[in-house]
Amino acid sequence: MLIIENFYLRAGSDAILHVPNIHIPSGERALLCANNATGKTQLLRAIRYPQPEFNGSIQLREPEGSKHKNNTCILLELAPHLLKDETVWQNLVLPFKRINDVQERKLFHYLKFVGMEDMTDRKIRSCSFAQMKLVELVRSLLIEPYLLLLDDLDKFFDKDRYEMCLRLLEHINASGCSVFATSVQPLPGFNACFTVKDKELIPC
Repeated sequence: MLIIENFYLRAGSDAILHVPNIHIPSGERALLCANNATGKTQLLRAIRYPQPEFNGSIQLREPEGSKHKNNTCILLELAPHLLKDETVWQNLVLPFKRINDVQERKLFHYLKFVGMEDMTDRKIRSCSFAQMKLVELVRSLLIEPYLLLLDDLDKFFDKDRYEMCLRLLEHINASGCSVFATSVQPLPGFNACFTVKDKELIPC
Protein backbone atom coordinates (compact mmCIF):
# COMPACT_ATOMS: atom_id res chain seq x y z
CA MET A 1 0.00 0.00 0.00
CA LEU A 2 1.19 3.49 -0.87
CA ILE A 3 -0.15 6.65 0.78
CA ILE A 4 1.15 10.11 -0.16
CA GLU A 5 -0.25 13.21 1.53
CA ASN A 6 0.53 16.87 0.84
CA PHE A 7 3.95 16.05 -0.60
CA TYR A 8 6.14 18.70 -2.26
CA LEU A 9 8.89 17.61 -4.61
CA ARG A 10 11.56 20.33 -4.76
CA ALA A 11 14.77 21.26 -6.51
CA GLY A 12 16.42 23.63 -4.10
CA SER A 13 13.78 26.21 -3.16
CA ASP A 14 11.74 25.59 -6.34
CA ALA A 15 8.67 23.38 -6.17
CA ILE A 16 8.63 20.82 -9.00
CA LEU A 17 5.48 18.91 -8.13
CA HIS A 18 2.79 18.97 -5.44
CA VAL A 19 1.04 15.71 -4.61
CA PRO A 20 -2.06 16.50 -2.49
CA ASN A 21 -3.12 12.88 -2.00
CA ILE A 22 -2.53 9.42 -3.46
CA HIS A 23 -3.79 6.17 -1.97
CA ILE A 24 -2.95 2.94 -3.81
CA PRO A 25 -4.39 -0.01 -1.86
CA SER A 26 -2.58 -3.33 -1.66
CA GLY A 27 -3.02 -5.35 -4.82
CA GLU A 28 -4.01 -2.40 -7.04
CA ARG A 29 -2.34 -0.46 -9.86
CA ALA A 30 -2.19 3.30 -10.45
CA LEU A 31 -0.77 5.22 -13.41
CA LEU A 32 0.70 8.73 -13.55
CA CYS A 33 0.30 9.84 -17.18
CA ALA A 34 1.97 13.17 -17.92
CA ASN A 35 4.47 14.86 -20.21
CA ASN A 36 8.21 14.62 -19.71
CA ALA A 37 9.88 17.11 -17.36
CA THR A 38 6.86 17.20 -15.03
CA GLY A 39 8.57 15.45 -12.10
CA LYS A 40 7.34 11.87 -12.76
CA THR A 41 10.72 10.19 -12.46
CA GLN A 42 11.75 12.36 -9.52
CA LEU A 43 8.56 11.39 -7.68
CA LEU A 44 9.24 7.68 -8.07
CA ARG A 45 12.81 8.17 -6.89
CA ALA A 46 11.58 10.15 -3.89
CA ILE A 47 9.27 7.26 -2.98
CA ARG A 48 12.06 4.71 -3.33
CA TYR A 49 14.81 6.86 -1.81
CA PRO A 50 13.19 9.26 0.71
CA GLN A 51 14.82 12.67 1.01
CA PRO A 52 14.52 14.59 4.31
CA GLU A 53 14.36 17.98 2.55
CA PHE A 54 11.05 17.15 0.84
CA ASN A 55 7.90 18.24 2.69
CA GLY A 56 4.92 15.96 3.18
CA SER A 57 4.22 12.33 3.95
CA ILE A 58 5.02 9.13 2.04
CA GLN A 59 3.97 5.88 3.72
CA LEU A 60 4.56 2.33 2.57
CA ARG A 61 2.55 -0.37 4.30
CA GLU A 62 3.07 -4.08 3.91
CA PRO A 63 0.24 -6.28 2.63
CA GLU A 64 -1.56 -8.21 5.34
CA GLY A 65 0.15 -11.54 5.91
CA SER A 66 3.29 -10.53 3.99
CA LYS A 67 6.28 -12.83 4.51
CA HIS A 68 8.81 -10.57 2.82
CA LYS A 69 9.39 -7.90 5.40
CA ASN A 70 12.71 -6.65 3.99
CA ASN A 71 11.54 -6.19 0.39
CA THR A 72 9.61 -2.97 0.77
CA CYS A 73 9.91 -1.32 -2.63
CA ILE A 74 11.41 -1.94 -6.08
CA LEU A 75 11.97 0.77 -8.69
CA LEU A 76 12.38 -0.29 -12.33
CA GLU A 77 13.61 2.68 -14.34
CA LEU A 78 13.77 2.85 -18.13
CA ALA A 79 17.41 1.73 -18.29
CA PRO A 80 17.66 -1.96 -17.25
CA HIS A 81 19.66 -2.59 -14.08
CA LEU A 82 21.12 -5.99 -14.92
CA LEU A 83 24.58 -7.56 -15.06
CA LYS A 84 25.13 -7.72 -18.81
CA ASP A 85 28.00 -10.21 -18.72
CA GLU A 86 25.97 -12.65 -16.63
CA THR A 87 23.22 -14.97 -17.83
CA VAL A 88 19.47 -14.48 -17.65
CA TRP A 89 19.31 -17.06 -14.86
CA GLN A 90 22.12 -15.49 -12.84
CA ASN A 91 20.36 -12.14 -12.99
CA LEU A 92 17.04 -13.66 -11.93
CA VAL A 93 18.46 -15.30 -8.81
CA LEU A 94 20.90 -12.49 -7.96
CA PRO A 95 18.91 -11.10 -4.96
CA PHE A 96 18.78 -14.51 -3.26
CA LYS A 97 21.42 -16.49 -1.38
CA ARG A 98 19.71 -19.57 -2.79
CA ILE A 99 16.29 -20.35 -4.21
CA ASN A 100 14.13 -23.25 -3.10
CA ASP A 101 12.27 -25.72 -5.31
CA VAL A 102 9.04 -23.70 -5.19
CA GLN A 103 10.82 -20.53 -6.32
CA GLU A 104 12.60 -22.40 -9.11
CA ARG A 105 9.31 -23.80 -10.40
CA LYS A 106 7.80 -20.32 -10.30
CA LEU A 107 10.71 -18.90 -12.28
CA PHE A 108 10.40 -21.51 -15.01
CA HIS A 109 6.63 -20.99 -15.11
CA TYR A 110 7.02 -17.24 -15.62
CA LEU A 111 9.88 -17.66 -18.10
CA LYS A 112 7.72 -20.02 -20.15
CA PHE A 113 4.87 -17.52 -20.04
CA VAL A 114 7.09 -14.74 -21.48
CA GLY A 115 8.70 -17.07 -24.03
CA MET A 116 12.15 -17.10 -22.43
CA GLU A 117 12.29 -20.61 -20.96
CA ASP A 118 15.08 -21.58 -23.40
CA MET A 119 17.13 -18.45 -22.70
CA THR A 120 18.31 -19.08 -19.14
CA ASP A 121 21.95 -19.51 -20.26
CA ARG A 122 21.94 -16.52 -22.61
CA LYS A 123 24.06 -13.52 -21.64
CA ILE A 124 22.00 -10.45 -20.84
CA ARG A 125 23.94 -8.34 -23.32
CA SER A 126 22.58 -10.49 -26.16
CA CYS A 127 18.95 -9.97 -25.08
CA SER A 128 16.68 -7.34 -26.56
CA PHE A 129 15.62 -4.34 -24.49
CA ALA A 130 12.12 -5.80 -24.03
CA GLN A 131 13.58 -9.13 -22.89
CA MET A 132 15.72 -7.30 -20.31
CA LYS A 133 12.63 -5.56 -18.94
CA LEU A 134 10.82 -8.92 -18.77
CA VAL A 135 13.72 -10.35 -16.78
CA GLU A 136 13.38 -7.47 -14.31
CA LEU A 137 9.63 -8.02 -14.01
CA VAL A 138 9.97 -11.77 -13.50
CA ARG A 139 12.61 -11.16 -10.83
CA SER A 140 10.22 -8.72 -9.11
CA LEU A 141 7.58 -11.45 -9.08
CA LEU A 142 9.89 -13.70 -7.14
CA ILE A 143 10.89 -10.96 -4.68
CA GLU A 144 7.24 -9.99 -3.96
CA PRO A 145 7.73 -6.38 -2.79
CA TYR A 146 5.09 -4.26 -1.06
CA LEU A 147 5.36 -1.70 -3.86
CA LEU A 148 6.59 -1.89 -7.46
CA LEU A 149 7.44 1.40 -9.20
CA LEU A 150 7.69 1.40 -13.01
CA ASP A 151 9.07 4.51 -14.72
CA ASP A 152 8.21 5.22 -18.38
CA LEU A 153 6.22 1.99 -18.69
CA ASP A 154 4.92 2.99 -22.14
CA LYS A 155 8.48 2.70 -23.46
CA PHE A 156 9.09 -0.84 -22.14
CA PHE A 157 7.13 -2.94 -24.63
CA ASP A 158 5.19 -3.08 -27.88
CA LYS A 159 1.43 -3.78 -27.77
CA ASP A 160 1.73 -7.58 -27.63
CA ARG A 161 4.37 -7.60 -24.93
CA TYR A 162 2.46 -4.97 -22.98
CA GLU A 163 -0.45 -7.42 -22.69
CA MET A 164 2.06 -9.93 -21.35
CA CYS A 165 3.30 -7.29 -18.90
CA LEU A 166 -0.23 -6.74 -17.59
CA ARG A 167 -0.59 -10.46 -16.94
CA LEU A 168 2.65 -10.43 -14.96
CA LEU A 169 1.44 -7.40 -12.99
CA GLU A 170 -1.75 -9.33 -12.14
CA HIS A 171 0.43 -12.03 -10.57
CA ILE A 172 2.40 -9.38 -8.67
CA ASN A 173 -0.82 -7.76 -7.44
CA ALA A 174 -2.11 -11.17 -6.28
CA SER A 175 0.67 -11.22 -3.66
CA GLY A 176 -0.69 -7.92 -2.26
CA CYS A 177 1.86 -5.74 -4.02
CA SER A 178 0.77 -2.26 -5.14
CA VAL A 179 2.00 -0.95 -8.51
CA PHE A 180 2.62 2.70 -9.36
CA ALA A 181 3.71 3.39 -12.94
CA THR A 182 4.44 6.48 -15.03
CA SER A 183 3.99 7.07 -18.74
CA VAL A 184 3.57 9.79 -21.35
CA GLN A 185 0.89 7.90 -23.28
CA PRO A 186 -2.34 6.60 -21.65
CA LEU A 187 -2.19 2.90 -20.85
CA PRO A 188 -5.00 0.39 -20.15
CA GLY A 189 -5.12 -1.95 -17.17
CA PHE A 190 -4.94 0.40 -14.18
CA ASN A 191 -7.36 0.93 -11.30
CA ALA A 192 -6.62 4.66 -11.05
CA CYS A 193 -5.02 7.32 -13.23
CA PHE A 194 -3.39 10.66 -12.40
CA THR A 195 -1.89 13.47 -14.43
CA VAL A 196 -0.04 16.74 -13.76
CA LYS A 197 -1.55 20.20 -14.22
CA ASP A 198 0.15 23.43 -13.10
CA LYS A 199 2.75 21.41 -11.16
CA GLU A 200 0.05 19.56 -9.19
CA LEU A 201 -0.85 15.91 -9.41
CA ILE A 202 -4.59 15.47 -10.04
CA PRO A 203 -6.90 12.57 -10.98
CA CYS A 204 -7.38 12.04 -14.74
